[in-house]
Amino acid sequence: MNLNFNIYDSDNESAGYAAAIEEQARPTTSEEGGVHEIPEQQMFYKMLAQDCNRILEIGFNTGSSAKIFLESSPHAKVVSFDLGNHDYIDSYKKEIDKEHPGRHTLIVGDSARTISDYRDANPGEIFDLILIDGAHDYGAVKIDFLNCKSLADEKTVVILDDVTIFPALTESFRYLAGPTRVWTEALIAKEIIHLPLAGEQYVSLGRGMACFHYKF
Repeated sequence: MNLNFNIYDSDNESAGYAAAIEEQARPTTSEEGGVHEIPEQQMFYKMLAQDCNRILEIGFNTGSSAKIFLESSPHAKVVSFDLGNHDYIDSYKKEIDKEHPGRHTLIVGDSARTISDYRDANPGEIFDLILIDGAHDYGAVKIDFLNCKSLADEKTVVILDDVTIFPALTESFRYLAGPTRVWTEALIAKEIIHLPLAGEQYVSLGRGMACFHYKF
């Protein structure tokens, strides 16, 4: 299957994607929610990160997932991509560098471009574990989903965060809608192989995730 890793070409979704990115790019000081609030999800991350050497995440935020990955796999190096719209990320980045010197890289910018730029600058690099947890607009998630395939192989475990198997929840928790749609479409198109993990889809009310391998 030939995929375009740089452009998502739906006019209807592109407008929504651009608006979402513009909104998220505005600097903020209040912290977003994250895995630090959900012990069950932390356990999944710890389990999945064990024995990994190269880990990629989209969505650094407070650095909670990056910390879990680094602590769970003492030899791993983590590359984080973040839009950089929160003023507090610098302090969390410094904290990680102090605790895990030389093992973490933070790349700031729109992941629709920075993932492709990273791939071009590091040809042939493959990650053992990939976490997609950036912008939740459908168009943005779709681009991240497509771009990350070029940094994976058939053994790479991919986590798509904020996916639910309960459609009604996407009405109450709108941030679930984009990731869940990307996940559902990929399953129907047989672009991925689901890795069922007990409880993965419902770690707490309004929070879930799905794990998979890309098909090549």
